[in-house]
Amino acid sequence: MSPDPRLIALINAAPWARAAVERHEHEAIDMAPVDISPAERHQRVQDNNALNDAAAEALDRVALFPAATVADLHAKLSFMVEHDMGDGRDWLTELLVDAERIAGGGVQS
Repeated sequence: MSPDPRLIALINAAPWARAAVERHEHEAIDMAPVDISPAERHQRVQDNNALNDAAAEALDRVALFPAATVADLHAKLSFMVEHDMGDGRDWLTELLVDAERIAGGGVQS
């Protein structure tokens, strides 16, 4: 069985969001002219922060996707491991809910 196509779409979109942050950071901040005004530098940093927030939200959308099959859970966990999403974040509640959903609510605590 294959993972839910909606989950696959979220998994595929997340790296693009991160790439946008890196591209903007390089082009708009790292390569900024030395004589850029403080206001312009501030705006570029604000824009980069917004892109960072969007990239973090893209990761969160994968973690929050309601896995309904073992294939979904495997794809979700593989993605989370690949992107070090457990580092400082606690997704155990969401994963427990996924496992209970997959087991049909028959899991005993």
